[in-house]
This record gives sequence, structure tokens and C-alpha cells, in this order.
Amino acid sequence: MRKGYRSNLDTKAALDQAISHHQKGKLRPAELIYKNILESQPRNAEVLHLLGLLAWQKNQCEAAIDLIKQATRIKPENSLFLRDLARFLHDTGCLNQAIQIYQQALKVVPEDSAIGRELVSVLYQAEEPDEVLQVLQHIVDTNPSDTVSHIELGNFLQSAGRFEEAIRVYQKAISIDSNAYEAYNNLSVALCKTARFDQAIQACQKAIHIFPNYYEVYVNLGNIYEAVKQFGQAVESYQKAIRINSEVAGVHFSLGNVLKELGRHEEAIQAYQRVFLLNPDYAEAHYNHGVVLQDQGKFNQAVESYQAAIRINPDYAQAYNNYGFILHKQGKFHEAIHQYRHAIDLDPTIAQAHTNLGIALLLTGHFKKGWQEYEWRLKTELYQPYARNLPQPRWHGCDLKNKTILVWAEQGIGDQIMFVNVFHLLAQKAQRIMVEIEPRLVSVFQRSFPDIIFFPQLDPPDSRVLDHSIDYQIPIASLAQHFLNTESSFPKRKSYLVPCSEKKRQFRHRYQKIADGRLLVGISWKGGNREKESRTIPLEQWADLLAADNCCFINLQYGNVTEEIGEFSAATGVSIHCDNQVDSSQDLDVFFAQVAAMDLVVSIANSTAHIAGSLGKSALISLPYVPDWRWMIDRADSLWYPEITLFRQKREGDWSKALQEVAVALAQFTLTRGNC
Repeated sequence: MRKGYRSNLDTKAALDQAISHHQKGKLRPAELIYKNILESQPRNAEVLHLLGLLAWQKNQCEAAIDLIKQATRIKPENSLFLRDLARFLHDTGCLNQAIQIYQQALKVVPEDSAIGRELVSVLYQAEEPDEVLQVLQHIVDTNPSDTVSHIELGNFLQSAGRFEEAIRVYQKAISIDSNAYEAYNNLSVALCKTARFDQAIQACQKAIHIFPNYYEVYVNLGNIYEAVKQFGQAVESYQKAIRINSEVAGVHFSLGNVLKELGRHEEAIQAYQRVFLLNPDYAEAHYNHGVVLQDQGKFNQAVESYQAAIRINPDYAQAYNNYGFILHKQGKFHEAIHQYRHAIDLDPTIAQAHTNLGIALLLTGHFKKGWQEYEWRLKTELYQPYARNLPQPRWHGCDLKNKTILVWAEQGIGDQIMFVNVFHLLAQKAQRIMVEIEPRLVSVFQRSFPDIIFFPQLDPPDSRVLDHSIDYQIPIASLAQHFLNTESSFPKRKSYLVPCSEKKRQFRHRYQKIADGRLLVGISWKGGNREKESRTIPLEQWADLLAADNCCFINLQYGNVTEEIGEFSAATGVSIHCDNQVDSSQDLDVFFAQVAAMDLVVSIANSTAHIAGSLGKSALISLPYVPDWRWMIDRADSLWYPEITLFRQKREGDWSKALQEVAVALAQFTLTRGNC
């Protein structure tokens, strides 16, 4: 091979031959020719560039970069040389140098959107968002009719949370190309972020009209429907996405979630199982699978799902919380407490775990710490219907001398009746107490505590609630942490609520005529909350107890159960008296008087039990295997209501033993009363 070339013609022929070798992968002969040319033409930029590319192919990175740098010094306006140099610098981790070279190339060819996009990619990696925006805006400005550039700018603005700007850019892209289905889809996401859900749905539908098999838009449409809780439409959208592409675990997960919300548990389980086939390590799917199984009462299977989620993600705090909840439901309270604490260690802000821990501690008699943890209920999602935004500061136990405190109701009627038991203690501290309470309780509470001001909890609220002259406010259940931190601190009063004496007298007079010398026994057998069906004892299971000849049973069941009682009486021949003059769902003052007229109350743990307890009425109360926290564990008495006797299930779902014990206690009560 000659060491020099006599003419440009010779050089061109040699270079063509070298390029041919290079393209065919014959790197060694190509390299020899390139170097031979450079001996006679050391400033041949094209050959330096080609030799640099060859060196890069041979993994000689430093040499490649040096050669292309030489080429760019000779021809600094050659955008191809600059672009390759920037790429090599980027690939070797020299981000700042790569950015500088890309910027230099973009100055040479400002309209080259490909160079601009590569620069954007490096700027993203270098975490330079301001520069990214500048380059994207530059690309749009130099390519004003390029739809893709507008979409990319819109995507960046959206990722930066600048949704209104993103919307305008997407709309500009659509004005350039009315068939830009991707712009419609991304526009819908931005509209959703600004809560313009109807417009977002319309944008999705336009994208679908243009491109009916657009997988991403069906997923996005499903997300929007899910956000607005239109779960049926969300199901349809996710299913359409799956018909287009069934191999994406995430959309099966989303489908399972909306089916779960619809209560279509078996279908949700099938969707999650499809997720596991595609991605066995999808921790969130295992967790939600556990939630569905838990809702079905399949606790052992739910535990397996939570444990799977924890194996995949040992820091999955919510999975530990739910695992603890199932242990709690199984009566394994100390193990549940351990899991709740583990969840809190992982995520100290997880309100439901704190609340669950508080409930478990109260159930097991650890009052001081239990009340502290129970305060977290105020931050849980389930509590939000009770949440209040009041102008007064919260009372945390400071001196109330010459002060006014507002107590506001929360949770159910039973809770309000129970916690009002501490009002006499609060009255010893505060000059004036104002109480916003369930409207149906105002009359009986006012009669019982004449020195306290009671008014109904309304929507919108009574103007007195917003009175800035009130010094402090507190939710009613939070009073307990200031007064009931030990077992001995619980009030020992037999009764604390006072029924209307005239109404009570009228009820008792009327019922005694019906009873004809028999004891008046009020009966209530189910809870009013579908989520607490474990408290319900089907009426037919009471048949033996209700057959007691020396008792006249009066219906104290909340709600309209006339038909149920009629069917029971027809089947058993056992009579339960229903008083059509009492509507406990509307007039609680009348209901209190009716309960007060009884000699004895026999009930499950519902509002009737609370009313009987607050009136000091003797009551036999049946509890499920895992009782509500207020009834605690392993005791026959109640700290809240001294006249109540508790009877507990020995096995989940089996009331037979408890009812036998209630029947014995009833017989003993009637015998004692009969001897009086």
C-alpha cells in the first residue's frame, strides 16, 4: 500500500474502498486505509470522523472521542460530527460535555429536532428540568407545524405539574393535526388532573374515534372513570384495553380494583390471578387480593395474600396492618398488636394502623396508651364523614376554670350514649359545656344534664358551633383519654340518663296489662350495621329462651321487624309484643321510655344495649366471639354499664352456648323477682 496519494481522485477511490470494507465489518483493512490517507492528509475531517467511528466499534472509546474531536475542530459547523461526539460523550458518562456539544450542534442546525430530542434525553438524565423546557420550547418554535414536538412539550409540562400550560400545548397540537390521537389522549390526562373529568372523557372518546384500537386511551379512560367512581364504565374500558393487549399486568390490576369496588369479588379475584401469571411479584395485587378475600370472610386465604405481599415488599406497612386486623378478627389480639406496631414502625403516619392498635389496646385493658392511639381515628378515611373544621382550638386537658368547651358528637348513637357518661366529670372542670349531638338524643340528654347546653348536630351546623367566644372544642370520644385511663377511673353510677317519667309510666301501665303478672322483658336480636352482622342472632335461635312462661317479651329491635316477628310467631307459637306507637328510628325519647319500662332487657350489643345500660336497666347482653372494643375480653361485667351482664360466644358463629347461659340467667332473674 502506498504511503500517500498523488491526487484527490486517488484519495476518493481509497476512501470509497475503506468505507466499503467498513460497512462489511472488515475493520482492519478499513482502518489501514483511513490511517494511510491521514498520513498525507492529516486534516481530513471526514476520515478522522470515520476512523473515530471505527475505533468506537472496537471499543476504543477514548481514541474514538479524540479522533472525532479533531474532526470537529477542523469542521466545527458539521452537525454530524458534533452529534456523534455528543453521543459518545454521553455513552461514556460525560454528561456535561455531551450537553455542551449537543448545544453546539443545535446552534449549527437549529431546526434539527432529532438533535434537540437527543439533547433533551441527556438533560433529563442530568436532572436539568429548566434546560429541558428551553430545548423543547426551542424545538416547537423552530418546527411550529410539528405535532410530535408539541406533544413532547405538553408531556414535559404535564410531568412538571403545569397542567394548564400542557392543556394549551396539546390543544395546539390538535389544531395542527386534528387526527393526533396521542395528543387527545394526553390532553385527557391533563384535564383529569385539573378535575375537568367530563372534558377528559370527551378527549378520550375523540382519540378512540380516530384510532379504535388505541390501547393506552382505553387504559386512560378506565383510570378517569375510576377516579370519578363510575366503576361500571371503568370495567368496560379496562376490558377493552385487555382485548387489545392482554399481556400488561397493570391493567388487570386496575380491572381487579374496580371490580372490588363494585363488590364483584369473584371477578376481582380472577383479575388479580391474571396479574400473578404475568407478574408474580406484584405486591400491590397480592395485597388487594387479600382485601377481597378478607371482605369475603376468607381470612386464612387473605393472610396468605398479605404474607405474599410482605415477602415481596418487606416494608409494606399496610399489609402488616391488614394482617393484624385479621389476627384481631380471629381473637389473636396480642399477635394483632404486634403486627399493628410493625406497620407503624414502617410508616408512623399510617392512621388506620394506629387506630387499630388503639382499639386492640382498649379491648385488652390498656387504656392510657389505647386512648392515645385511638385519637388517630380522626385521620382515617372512615372517619371523614364525622370530621369537623371548627374555629376553636382543640382541648388537650388544660385548666377549664372559667372556660367554655364545645363537645361535638361523632360515630353512632351507641357511642354518643356511652361517652356522655363522662359529662359529670367534665362538668367538674368547666364553667360551661355546650354539646352538639345527634338530634334525636337532645331531649333525653338535656333532661339528664340540665346544666349543660345541648343542641342538634345539623348540616349546615347550628351557628352556636362557630361561636368564637367558645374557648375549646373536642370530639366526644376524645374525652375518655382525659378521664378514663385506668379501670378504677370509670364511673360507677348505676344510671346517668333520665327517661321521660310520664312516658315510662304510660308504657309500663299498658304493658303490665298485657303481661298479666309476668315480667316485662325487652328483646333485641340484631345490629343495625351490615358490617357488624356477626352481632346478629337469627330470631329462630331465640325460640327456647322466648318460650319462658313467666316472661312477657316486648320488641325493642331497632327498625321495622313486624313481618319478621309475625313469621317467627307463626312458626313457633311464641309471642313477641310489637308496640306500633313506638318508632325507635324517629323518636329516641319515646324509645328510652319504652326501654325504661322493662324489668329486664335481653339483647345483642347494639344501641338497645347502650340505652339499657345508660338507664341502669338490668340487661343480659350477648357478644360475638370477637367483641367490639368497649366490651373488652374475658369478663362478664361492663366498665361502662354496671347493671349489664355479658355473655360471650365460645366459638365464631356459634351462639348456642351463649344463649343457654342467657336462658339460665333469665330464669334466675325471674325467680329472684318472683320471690320479691
